[in-house]
Amino acid sequence: IVHVGSTRPAKLGGVRDALSAIARVDPRFAAAHIESHDLTHLAPRQPMSVAEILDGARRRAEALVTEDSFAVGVEGGLDQVLPGQWSLQSW
Repeated sequence: IVHVGSTRPAKLGGVRDALSAIARVDPRFAAAHIESHDLTHLAPRQPMSVAEILDGARRRAEALVTEDSFAVGVEGGLDQVLPGQWSLQSW
């Protein structure tokens, strides 16, 4: 079982794509079952820095991981690169 700390279709699709790529190298992931979990309470709705994005992804994964499962935390947000200029980041 792969636990994903989101119910958003785009994030779940990204995890499916990543697992498919991993399965080409490690066949154990070919039959992975994905379970989505709503963990919006763990991370800000719109992270505004790389630090907030990484913290949100880490908190989502840590909330779901167990000894016998695999957990994925996916987070996206904005990071200010220069005054008035922002970069969309996903982790």
